[in-house]
Amino acid sequence: DGPGLYRVVCREGLVVSEAATLAPGDGAIGEVAFGATVEVLRVDQRPEDHRVRGLLSSPGGWVTLVDTRMGLRLAEREEHFAESEQFRAYFSDTPAAQQHHPGGGSGGSSGSSAGGGGGGGSRMDGGVNSLVVEYLSPRVLEEIPMTGDKEEEVEEIPSVAALLAAIGEELEGPLLDLRAATMTTLRWLVRAQALVRRIAFRVAWCWLCAWARFPGILVAICLLLVGLTIFVGLALSPVAVETDFDSFLKTDVPSSVIYDAYQSARAARSVSSSSARRLEEVVPIYVQKDVVVVYQLEDEGLVGGILHDVALHTVTTFERSLRALDGWRGLCSRVEAAHRSLCDPGVSFVSFAYSGQGPTNVTLDGTGQALPLAAATMLARKSGLLELLFPEDFQADVEDLHSDTLRSAFRFTVPISSSEDSMVERRTAARKFEYEWESFLVTELLPALRAGAGSPTDDSGRGHLVRVLYGGSGVTDVEVLEALATDMALAALSASFVVLYLLFHTQSILLSLVGLLIALLSVPLAYLLSASSSTGGVSLASFLAVFLVVGFGCDTIFVFTDFWRASSAQCETP
Repeated sequence: DGPGLYRVVCREGLVVSEAATLAPGDGAIGEVAFGATVEVLRVDQRPEDHRVRGLLSSPGGWVTLVDTRMGLRLAEREEHFAESEQFRAYFSDTPAAQQHHPGGGSGGSSGSSAGGGGGGGSRMDGGVNSLVVEYLSPRVLEEIPMTGDKEEEVEEIPSVAALLAAIGEELEGPLLDLRAATMTTLRWLVRAQALVRRIAFRVAWCWLCAWARFPGILVAICLLLVGLTIFVGLALSPVAVETDFDSFLKTDVPSSVIYDAYQSARAARSVSSSSARRLEEVVPIYVQKDVVVVYQLEDEGLVGGILHDVALHTVTTFERSLRALDGWRGLCSRVEAAHRSLCDPGVSFVSFAYSGQGPTNVTLDGTGQALPLAAATMLARKSGLLELLFPEDFQADVEDLHSDTLRSAFRFTVPISSSEDSMVERRTAARKFEYEWESFLVTELLPALRAGAGSPTDDSGRGHLVRVLYGGSGVTDVEVLEALATDMALAALSASFVVLYLLFHTQSILLSLVGLLIALLSVPLAYLLSASSSTGGVSLASFLAVFLVVGFGCDTIFVFTDFWRASSAQCETP
């Protein structure tokens, strides 16, 4: 397309606008009738409007030449059809055509081909069919098999309007049914919306009236519902306290996440006695628990320090009492024979100092007669355990052996499942053993260790000779939780003081108790709301929120009560 003469081929004509754009605000300044010849001075391609626009010389506006979205041409160049007799017959009955072709009312040669004789003729019978045959025959009609005359075949092709009318008749029934169903659904939706509004209004009105008449009962009901929600939530998602202080040093950067995943995978590797990997062999899955006891001499006047006969006898008596615990014996009996010596008698200098002496060998069980310190130290060195039992500065080559510190270690390697078990069964067995170990720590081991640390170990009345320090698997977790429970008790005492101050300031028992209770309930509610998005345990620092909530909650109560009292002075009485 370019500048030149164009013939309007759109039946409805063309609208002339002031601007080349198709903005909604652009007004029409005129029209160009169907069949009229116009002069286009400039052509503007507008892909954003899917149009090809042309600037007319008269009346001096813009018209659409081509609709690129629909593929329709609204104006054709004059030279394309200027020499076509069928084209002139097609436009023979239009005023614009009569002006352009004087005497165009006669059918000419176009009427003879369709049987439409003189005068204006029937352009649909003569003009259109001849035009279609002439225009399409070199492009399409050569590919369509025809048995008769080309024009007769073209006449049998239904028009687009007829096809649309037939489709509309076929779809009229289903469309009416769809419309009726849609209207019925809309009516039901409107009725349901009105019903919901009425119910919501009545419920809100009844709730406000109840608050006005029975405030205490409704407060109790709301607190009961909140408490029930917290109870059910904590039952479904128990609080898991993160007792590892190293968790404060962790970050969420990719390198830290990858390192934590590597450490977790490394710790999850099963312990096997064989270095070779035999997939066809059933391998037991073990869990290891350790107990470490450190003895420090309190009386520095003893010759040899902790290696003095009295001190060693005290250590021996204490370790025998540990091994005599019911839980200790039960766990050690489940350990395989190859690893049982690590829990009874354990890795202890007592095993070397009181070795059982046979005819041909020495049994390191701590139940025999006392050996000389030099011999016991030599046995510990040959076993490669000297660095484990004594501090780094211990000198084993001198004649007078002396040390103020001694260490003993015990390990329980208990099989809990096998490689044949599923992962669910392994996790269940691991959780069961963890619960059993924690119960043993709380009920038997820790009380015995604390009793050994706090009881006199010398019957001569000289006081505490040996101080017992301890550690091991799960010991730190239990002690941290015990310390946390003590802190929560202190928080309860501070809350009691706050309640007394609230009673003094608000002069209302209801406001004091209920206000502080609402503030404290925010802590478990916040945990339940964040439990769904959090995968780790609760950090110890999170429990500081209890103290903060008590302070901030009381401050809020003071603000509201003081504002209420101040508002009564500002309100004008009638």
